[in-house]
Amino acid sequence: MNNDEQYAWLQQDGATCHTSRDSMEVLTEFFDDRVNCKRLWPLRSPDLSILDFFLWRYLNNVTFRNNPQNLDELKSNILHAILDINSHTFRKVSTNLVKRVRLCVQESGL
Repeated sequence: MNNDEQYAWLQQDGATCHTSRDSMEVLTEFFDDRVNCKRLWPLRSPDLSILDFFLWRYLNNVTFRNNPQNLDELKSNILHAILDINSHTFRKVSTNLVKRVRLCVQESGL
């Protein structure tokens, strides 16, 4: 483990597939007591997860805008929604993530 890794924390939500005994044993091997899981972190908490605080809501809004009628239309809508994310949006999301991380550090991870 390098110097940076010894200070790394794993954030995960309380989804049962993430917190099974087998999963937690493996995670504890790597992160020791630096795992935020269901006892410490709410399910689907968007705090530091770009997928939760941006992508899922964005995809849902854009994908269902034209009411896809079948699986092929749904897949096509998802693909186009992802490909249409522009660099300005990526910058905004990245800036938002940096702010969230700084706040987390400022609050000592709490």
